[in-house]
Amino acid sequence: MVWPNSGERRVAAGRRRLGPRVLLLAAAVGVGVALLGGSPALAATKQKVAPHIVVNIALTAPASVSTGSPIAVSVLVSSSGYPVVNHLIRFYAAGLYLGAAKTNSSGYAATKLRQALPVGSQTLIATYKGGGPVESARASRTILVVPAPLTIRVVPYVPGAVAVSINGGAPVSPNSGGYINQNLPVGGHVTLQAVLQNPAANERISFVSWSNGDTSTTRVLTDRAHAYTQLAVQVAYLTRLKFVTAAGRPVPASQLTGVTLTGPDGTHVAVSDPSAVWLSTPAPRRTASGALSVGNDTYTAVTGYYDGVNVVNQGRDRFTPGPTGAWTVALNIYPVSLFSRNVVLGSQVPAKVALTGPGSQTRLISLPQRGLATLTLPRGHYSVKLKGGGFGPGLKFRVSGASSVPIPIVTPLDIAGGVVVILLLIGGLLALGPWRRRVVAWVFAGDLRERRASQS
Repeated sequence: MVWPNSGERRVAAGRRRLGPRVLLLAAAVGVGVALLGGSPALAATKQKVAPHIVVNIALTAPASVSTGSPIAVSVLVSSSGYPVVNHLIRFYAAGLYLGAAKTNSSGYAATKLRQALPVGSQTLIATYKGGGPVESARASRTILVVPAPLTIRVVPYVPGAVAVSINGGAPVSPNSGGYINQNLPVGGHVTLQAVLQNPAANERISFVSWSNGDTSTTRVLTDRAHAYTQLAVQVAYLTRLKFVTAAGRPVPASQLTGVTLTGPDGTHVAVSDPSAVWLSTPAPRRTASGALSVGNDTYTAVTGYYDGVNVVNQGRDRFTPGPTGAWTVALNIYPVSLFSRNVVLGSQVPAKVALTGPGSQTRLISLPQRGLATLTLPRGHYSVKLKGGGFGPGLKFRVSGASSVPIPIVTPLDIAGGVVVILLLIGGLLALGPWRRRVVAWVFAGDLRERRASQS
């Protein structure tokens, strides 16, 4: 019996690592050597002529790849045309170990290498360690690593308000379309930091979220092949409010109370200072395409009380806030002229009247020497009563536009004059004495003739 020496044991180890057909070939060679004899000299000769098994690696990899993106590689490992089965193939580039893959029954192995490579031309190497009679093997391929594109969209775009720091670098501002486009020369995770500032005294910027719903101003991107994200902000504008009558005449804000507005998504705004208010754009929302969009950002006035009456055109006055915003709100307030009219002489005389409006508030108004007073009144029904300067009936009227309202009046002088005229007539009749009957008969002669004619 011939005992296998150490060289044969190495061959046996190589057999275990190779595929079945290669192992059969190695076995045949070993048997032939054993049949030649078992002397020590022959054993020494047998070690010198022990076969060396050569392994070939066919490596497949992309010609170029973005830094940080996975590199899809595959190998086909064979020896003398036979597959090398269940052996580990390791991959290297730029002095870095990238990963490994084990061959299947066909000698094929594939994997994705996720270790980031520097930008530039890199040599990818696939290696097989070998052992015993099986020689080590390697294959290489040149790939071009290009910068990875990064796109950040700011919604809405506000000039000078938002910038983004990438991997701790200097903040980068978006272009006029609201986009930040950068090439990343280094792979790995990308850390983004939103940097906000108020571009003007009448503008306020607040961070809402990233497009993935993260409400922190810092976000880490792990998709390094083509990174894309969106950044949502809200901007508030200090809006000056100007109130005018229906005729366009200014109404002091101090004369208004209870001013309220409704904004996007039913937002209710109570205006504490009717001269100015901060109005915000709505928070951006995701559309069906995945893009963020700012929806309806209009505001409308709901209430505003003047003399206790809501004078706002509800739902009609609309406004979209902006950097140079000034909102002019037209109110249901109209100029109304009140004047007295002497029923005797038709002239205007001074008087005092009590005016009661739709807010159930009554105020005393003095009509000057010419009897004319121009007021600014909210729309509604009114009543007027004379309180001084004469006598007259109560008057009711409705204000729905610019108008003039005459107030009939009889002054004490008119009454005194009428009394004087009556007394003079009576005194004249008494002064006629015996001529009274003739005068009376002459005055009423026409009536007497008509009565006689009708009786006949």
